[in-house]
Amino acid sequence: MTGTKPAAGGLLKRAATSDSALAVFGIVVVSLVATAFGEHFLSFSNFESVVKSQSIIAVMAMGELLVIIPGGIDISIGATFGLAGSAAALSLGAGHSPLTAALIALACGAAVGLANGFFVAKLNIVPFIVTLGMMGIVRGLIFILTDAQSIYIDNPPFLAVDRIVVAWIPLPIWIAAAACIFMHILLSRSVLGGRAYAVGGDEEAARMLGVKTGRVKMFCYVVSGLAAAAAGLMSAAKVEAAYPRAGEGYEFEAIAAVIVGGASITGGKGSAPAAALGALFIGILKNAIIQMDISQYWQQTVNGFAVILVIMLSALISGRRR
Repeated sequence: MTGTKPAAGGLLKRAATSDSALAVFGIVVVSLVATAFGEHFLSFSNFESVVKSQSIIAVMAMGELLVIIPGGIDISIGATFGLAGSAAALSLGAGHSPLTAALIALACGAAVGLANGFFVAKLNIVPFIVTLGMMGIVRGLIFILTDAQSIYIDNPPFLAVDRIVVAWIPLPIWIAAAACIFMHILLSRSVLGGRAYAVGGDEEAARMLGVKTGRVKMFCYVVSGLAAAAAGLMSAAKVEAAYPRAGEGYEFEAIAAVIVGGASITGGKGSAPAAALGALFIGILKNAIIQMDISQYWQQTVNGFAVILVIMLSALISGRRR
């Protein structure tokens, strides 16, 4: 027992650290290649467009990071993203204010996260299975609520979220930056953040120290749901509509951003700034593929291959061979 407690105590005191060097390296390499083939790649307008677009993925990645650190995973965030947008659009259509619509959407995200957390933490069901099932449930609910129809939004105050510029920077970028800062502080300076790392590093040791591992997991899934809902609101304001299939595939981009940023899929490692860099890498890669005029039929293949390559290099560098 005396040997176990100090080790677990060290886990509780760990700050949020992650090797983001590979994400930066990937950004530089892809940028250089794209610049050689696309003359507009390095333009300010193109860069701003990429960062603004990826701000949505970055917000989702912050929630996914908090779930992955304690050893979980949430693949229902894409569906939660779509549910939030649909809930907001329906609320606005019913005459509610933008604030009320946003609160309803966020409540939907929190509810999905709470359900995921309950099944994972209290019933000890594998996170992948729980969130896979929840993804299907939520996506089906969206089709029921919207009657499988797109809902267009004509509410200037709500749409302003995507159009406001503060200090020459679009508001969505500020929102993503705020989410990153909040998550960094939560993980590196709060007791809860230390406990999340402890659960991911050695759950049994954390439990022996008195950490309520179930509560930690529940909290992480609720935040993940909230982050996905916030991203869904940002997207609905951007496209001025809510689509039944909105957010499909976004869960994989968010997960890839977190892993490319140096987090461990088995838990215990990761940081918010590195995850944000991972999201930027994914965005730059997608944009580079377009700039290089690669056929749309090959774009997803090249994108997926590049992400796998970066993750493989990260695993080799850190000595984690699978």
